[in-house]
Amino acid sequence: MSDTNAAKAPPHTLPSTDSTHVWSWVFLVAGGISLGTAPILVKGMPLPPESSAFFRVLLSAPFFLVLALWWSPQRRKNEDEAPPVACAPLYLYLLAAVFFAADLLAMHIAIKAINTSIATLFTNAAPLFVALFGLMGLTDRPDARFGRALPLALAGLFLLVGIAAFDPTAPLWGYAVGLAAGGFYAAYLIAVRALKSRNAGSAGIMASVTIGSAVILSPLLLLPGFVVPREAMVWLQVMALVVFGQVLGQGLVTVALRHLPVASSSVVLMIQPVFVAAVSWPILGEILGGWQLAGMSLILMAMWIVVDPMAFRRHRNAR
Repeated sequence: MSDTNAAKAPPHTLPSTDSTHVWSWVFLVAGGISLGTAPILVKGMPLPPESSAFFRVLLSAPFFLVLALWWSPQRRKNEDEAPPVACAPLYLYLLAAVFFAADLLAMHIAIKAINTSIATLFTNAAPLFVALFGLMGLTDRPDARFGRALPLALAGLFLLVGIAAFDPTAPLWGYAVGLAAGGFYAAYLIAVRALKSRNAGSAGIMASVTIGSAVILSPLLLLPGFVVPREAMVWLQVMALVVFGQVLGQGLVTVALRHLPVASSSVVLMIQPVFVAAVSWPILGEILGGWQLAGMSLILMAMWIVVDPMAFRRHRNAR
């Protein structure tokens, strides 16, 4: 594809002919799997959801701050060599922090309240919300490939949840909180995409988001049920949550979103509930049935449609 044609291409369609985007999909999948470790860790640690959510962002903030400071000299050098561009507005950073803090707290509450796999599925309902936001003109409109993948993804989501999602013994408010987390996460993805489109750096975004989220969640310290870990083993669990569930997971997703459309990325990130459903079987004793396995297969099919890994090979052979 020539530079002229690339410039005329729609800004939110996937240009699969660029190897940069191939690596972006790799980063996105790796980030989704890393994020999938978080629900298992949250469910297993003896901390209330407000404590695990707060320490998750508080302890990850130094990692991203150091990365942002280390990366900024090279970034300034590149900016000096490139034409001047407008800086991303401050309100976008604030919105990203607010949405991320809300998503994180709601997700941790849902994980503690209901089945881990089901909570993860509900909190990853972002594709539905992204599509709705796109139809409302708040982000890029879903393309045809996303439209083909979404029904499969939602059908897989329903099968993976199964009858347990409608278990009358489970608290209904837990499911509502999980779905709310999906909406907050979709809004966060849109805010990050807007920041990246305005040339905001990945490390700077995550540093500002984690620091901002820690400030936003700091009033949780005043709650009577807030718990500070005292045992070394609990601190190890918290640090594992920070490293895998936040630094690696969210960091890789943030990097990938610079080159990928929000709608399709949100479908690929549904690998998280698939991963949790598989891992929670041996760790938490949550056994998968035939319907759940069918649901996992549908979600994987949806991911294949979204990424279309054969597109790059088809373009290369056509040259």
